[in-house]
Amino acid sequence: MTELSFPWLTAAITLPLVAALAASRPLRATMLRALALTASWGSLLLCVAASVDLHRLSAKLAVDPFDLAGRLLGEPVLALDALNALLVPFAALIATTLQLAAPRASFTPGVVRRGM
Repeated sequence: MTELSFPWLTAAITLPLVAALAASRPLRATMLRALALTASWGSLLLCVAASVDLHRLSAKLAVDPFDLAGRLLGEPVLALDALNALLVPFAALIATTLQLAAPRASFTPGVVRRGM
């Protein structure tokens, strides 16, 4: 089976998880929004890079080189084919767009106010 040249899919999954761990610390709202948008944009770029890598390899199916679950189960879990090469970046784009379009909320004890 063809492997991607870099663990793009593992990195695209790990980046938002690391950002969520960083967000668990007390941070200001502007810092949290910037962290979320940075993780979302980074994940989008990693998904696009995985799609480009698949097309550059001219393979029908490519597996992530750091697919630990696939090694344990014997079947690839983080794999990318021609159809998913379009859908994975599109899903990341939708998530990024939702974060950009969501109204900012200000939190005070007991009250949530929406606004810019």
